[in-house]
Amino acid sequence: MPDRGSGELRLFSLLKILAASHQVTVYTWSWGQEVDDDAKLRYRENLVAEGVVHESLGLRALLQRDRYDAIVFEWYYWVDWYLQDVKTWQPDAKILIDTVDIEFRRLALHHGLSRVRVNVLPAP
Repeated sequence: MPDRGSGELRLFSLLKILAASHQVTVYTWSWGQEVDDDAKLRYRENLVAEGVVHESLGLRALLQRDRYDAIVFEWYYWVDWYLQDVKTWQPDAKILIDTVDIEFRRLALHHGLSRVRVNVLPAP
């Protein structure tokens, strides 16, 4: 959903770059936001137009059916849920974790533990 946020645009751009020289299959667990069926179809068509295969079969079924050189997780918590499945059915695949907003999380945790107040001022 590259028109809905910077993280989504980043992921779409990454998939597009990878698809230019690799076979890329993407499985989406959820859309993360309220998205109607027309929008879902449009987003899928945008991926396919860039050469990305969009699958909805289910991750475990894909891991059992196909062979992958690499598995990319966008968030750490998905790795917690599926790491054993990847190791079982894709033992030779590289496992990559896209940390997305790890710096933001680190700063937020630091802020929560400190008594320093942080104000973000708008650009002039």
